Amino acid sequence: KMKVFKSISFRKLISHRVTPLIPSRRGEGGEVSHIAKLILLTILFITPLHIFSQCNPTTFKKIFYQNDSTLNPANNINNIITATDSSYLIGGSQITKTDNNANNLWNGIPYNNYNSTDAIPYYAPDGRYFILEGNFHLTNIDENDNIIWQKYLVDTTCYCTHPKHIIQTTDGGFIIIGTKTINDTTFYRDRIFIVKTNANGDTTITKTIAKSPFDNDADYIQQTPDGGYIIVANIEIDNATQNFKVGIIKLDNNLQQQSYSTSPNSIYYLAPINAIKTNDSATAIIAAMDSITDGTTFIKINQSGTITTSNIYIGLKYNGGLAQLPNNTYLIAMRDSIYNINENTNTIITTKSYNGTAGEKIPINTIQPTCDGGYILAGNTAIFKNGTIICGSTFNFYQFYSYLIKTDSTLADVPLQSGINEIQQTNTLTATIYPNPFSNQTTITFSQNNTTTITITNALGNQIKTVILSAAKNLTLEKENLTPGIYFLNIKQGNNTTNKKIIIQ
Repeated sequence: KMKVFKSISFRKLISHRVTPLIPSRRGEGGEVSHIAKLILLTILFITPLHIFSQCNPTTFKKIFYQNDSTLNPANNINNIITATDSSYLIGGSQITKTDNNANNLWNGIPYNNYNSTDAIPYYAPDGRYFILEGNFHLTNIDENDNIIWQKYLVDTTCYCTHPKHIIQTTDGGFIIIGTKTINDTTFYRDRIFIVKTNANGDTTITKTIAKSPFDNDADYIQQTPDGGYIIVANIEIDNATQNFKVGIIKLDNNLQQQSYSTSPNSIYYLAPINAIKTNDSATAIIAAMDSITDGTTFIKINQSGTITTSNIYIGLKYNGGLAQLPNNTYLIAMRDSIYNINENTNTIITTKSYNGTAGEKIPINTIQPTCDGGYILAGNTAIFKNGTIICGSTFNFYQFYSYLIKTDSTLADVPLQSGINEIQQTNTLTATIYPNPFSNQTTITFSQNNTTTITITNALGNQIKTVILSAAKNLTLEKENLTPGIYFLNIKQGNNTTNKKIIIQ
């Protein structure tokens, strides 16, 4: 994000007494000459205009991914990041970069798809690109998806950490929040887990937080003006009643707790929770409500972590999309529409919905402002095709679509355009592995009888071996010299690919 003239006006800037860039005809210590002022004007205005000119107003609605499968779709869009050059980083099961018209620039398979954790793209304020993946694996890439460095930020023998959010801190380093699963001798429980790094991605501090003896799942972290942090999490208050609430934790700059509070109402376990830094530098939080109200709660907190606003929208489930407009109202994606909310009165001002290729509503799970004053939206749909009985069980077949929508400032809808051919795909490849875990060997069965390439990597992301199989539907994978642990398989047949995990005992 670019900020111009943060603390001094242009009038003051050009009239401020400085040592002349070009000798002044007004004598010693005179004001900047007209020529020098012209140079300043050129630097301060022409250069930013060149940068901003890259952001051309545009609107579109496209099928970004499609997948025909009874399994979970492999190409969901979970988040979008906008860069200063108006390009988009699109995250999920793979990472894609497009230009501001959603034309593909590159499509990268995640470097470590641990435990099916979706990759999180991040464009740092200093202009660097990052990919955050399972087990707190952080990769710094350039704008063309070339790896600069990769770091595992925690002990890789754990295999139990799931990152959710990353920000760059004021010291140039990074802080990442997520969840760590531990064994409390009676049951596996989740704990809030924080990793702080320096600018080079080297771990400087880790911290585990539990606000209850039950599950504590972190979702969001934000640095506050005092150098501390606000954490937003899903806290299980009572295991017997399955009572979960939004937890707000304020930490100082040494990650020591200053305050803790919870939402007045309960939420679903692992409900979608999102937060943004608001125009007044406070933090807004959204979370799906419990099954009694089956709605969405809107919470706003200040920089100290104190709740200042709380309201429930009954019957409207939260999808994940959240943004604030310049007039300080909010866009909240609930159910099959985007709702414009007045924060002061908690009233719904307007609603807007979007339709897909089959007329289905598109639940929006990502809303990001763009530099032309518009918005980039993403949502995923599943269209039922048919049900088939196999061995006495009913299997439902769906056509999955992931949509990418660019709007103007009014959220206006646009005609559906063709998808991005370079990355749109119908992934018909599936694979089953049995037994898994295994001690000596296992069998991999493919859905198609085609030439198959299997790449095996370990938990550190190091490639162990590659197996090429010609026109066969089964492969017996031997343990051989592989040590016990978790390994990841990238399986490819032509343009189709799928990722699997195996455990060797």
